[in-house]
Amino acid sequence: MDKKQRDILAKRFILEGNIGDRIFKLRKSKELTQRELANSLRVSHVTISQWENGESEPKGSNLISLSFALDCSPTHLMYGIDFDKTESDIQPNTLCIRYPVLTHVQAANLGIPLDVNSLKNINLWFESDAPLMGDGFWTQVNNDSMTAPLGISIPEGTYTLFDTSRDAVSGDLVMAKFQDSTEATFKKYVIDAGQKYLKGLNPTWPMALIKDDCEIIGVAVETKLRLI
Repeated sequence: MDKKQRDILAKRFILEGNIGDRIFKLRKSKELTQRELANSLRVSHVTISQWENGESEPKGSNLISLSFALDCSPTHLMYGIDFDKTESDIQPNTLCIRYPVLTHVQAANLGIPLDVNSLKNINLWFESDAPLMGDGFWTQVNNDSMTAPLGISIPEGTYTLFDTSRDAVSGDLVMAKFQDSTEATFKKYVIDAGQKYLKGLNPTWPMALIKDDCEIIGVAVETKLRLI
């Protein structure tokens, strides 16, 4: 888990300590020396020291082996959250993160770098286990531009989750902002013959040519329709 991912999680969960602290405390509770733990994992005692000091983190098979050696789950080691020992409908090792629901005006006014957590008076948050590359936010579709007669259709009232760190490619559904507009717009991103456009899924909506006055705020990764 890199610093960016850790910062995102820390803003949404009360994380006690860090992975190094948890490895140290669990090792001590097992009355193991660094060398003894290292031998059981077939790594050097220097590696254990680096993990505990925060110089590096266990990954892949080392993380799994370490969780067995310390009698805990990988999610407990990484995040301080043990889904196996909580009464929850969340499947073990699945991390759901809460993202704020923004209006199209709020989305248009996100600063650079994007920091949705600096926004005030956010009354609605939705969880998601979607694999976002960075921070994210939800918005509610506010018109029929994404209502399609065939194929994917995202009707008015649907909530959409956007990844602010994912690079848009042709065919993605994106939230974008034009400099002369106070609201962000939700459209399909299209590249045709070298030109970039924003296009509604509703064929009655005209395409808009993207120039230097347009900024892609986020790429859509999930939708949900709330009935109550």
